[in-house]
Amino acid sequence: MKNQIFRRIAAPLVLAGGLIVIAGPVLAGTCVPSKWGKDDELGAANYVTPKQVMTAAELVKKGESHPLGIVIDMETPAFPPRGLSLQVVQPNQQGGKRLPFGYEASYNDDVAHLWFGIGPQIDGLGHLGEGGIYYNCNDEKDFAAITGLTKMGVHNIPPMIGRGVLIDMAKHFKKDTLPAGMVINASDLQAAMKAQSIYRSSPRRCCIGSHGLDRRHVGERPQGLGKR
Repeated sequence: MKNQIFRRIAAPLVLAGGLIVIAGPVLAGTCVPSKWGKDDELGAANYVTPKQVMTAAELVKKGESHPLGIVIDMETPAFPPRGLSLQVVQPNQQGGKRLPFGYEASYNDDVAHLWFGIGPQIDGLGHLGEGGIYYNCNDEKDFAAITGLTKMGVHNIPPMIGRGVLIDMAKHFKKDTLPAGMVINASDLQAAMKAQSIYRSSPRRCCIGSHGLDRRHVGERPQGLGKR
């Protein structure tokens, strides 16, 4: 058994080395309820309707598929203090003992200690806020418990099936790999879409291609959001 057999399987919104833009942080001073109602916990996922799924299915031409998960291990870049450790163990088999299953049974098991925010992932709307205020004006004091979020967890996210586009921002900025902490503004996305002949039609799932991540720069803070 290899020491790298973690596989994080993300829903069809995340590409390895890419980033999904679902929702940004809310502005604590100007928060207004969602257009889907004050109790909504899905945000843009509300756009996933049977009609949209049928429209996406019509785009399939070759029947090819691409895995969206990657193998993660102790060397996978992760935002500090995230990390993982894995131990492969043989419970109750110390000293060459075998298990009494009617034959001399032996098996390997694994024990993991990890942060889930490593590798491909989907962040729920309870992940990122501003000033303690999150999507749909939810205050962190009302839903963030150490035992788990009581609202806006990823378990609420429906299967995400729809048309997606990949915006290659590394190519746009003429870089082999985007440095960690680099800010991408709306105008940057619009310019890249125009240059790459990507035309908007609502709704779409947008993936931002960064061409991977240099571990040396993981954890660097953004240099400041522009006003563009």
